[in-house]
Amino acid sequence: MVFVIKQGNMYFKKINDHSSMMGYLNRHHPVYTFEFKASQKEAMTFKNYGAARKFMKEHGVTGNVVEVAAAPKPFKINKMDSNIGHNRLDALYDSILLKTRDDIEEMIADSENNFKHMARDILQVRTVTLNVFLRNPYEIGWQTRKKIMDRLETYFEGAGIK
Repeated sequence: MVFVIKQGNMYFKKINDHSSMMGYLNRHHPVYTFEFKASQKEAMTFKNYGAARKFMKEHGVTGNVVEVAAAPKPFKINKMDSNIGHNRLDALYDSILLKTRDDIEEMIADSENNFKHMARDILQVRTVTLNVFLRNPYEIGWQTRKKIMDRLETYFEGAGIK
């Protein structure tokens, strides 16, 4: 669970700094303005209630702190036909991609050596490709996604893990 700042039906996104445009703006224009969005997904998130309240107090943001459910790294849907593949709209395919990404992140465990070993030796892709896959699998071609998923499955079967 994460916390967001809500004012009315809008969610706090960020503070805009206009100090670099001081000579171009009206002298009564505020230096800092708050940006609110209607979409909860665009809101600035906080790990706990206290951090959100502290931020509100320090920056003078008005509103209420609301607890929301956080989705684990949602995919941005890429509209390019070459990247979609034949089963893009399949929910099972999305869940398999999410599971593959979680398995890779678990094996890497914040180690640069593990990351390079995973990319070069196990999955046989470039480190840039693995980075893009971990960020958003739909940014790479569907053939590469399939290759990564198949090679990870082969690795698990050979190691007797799954």
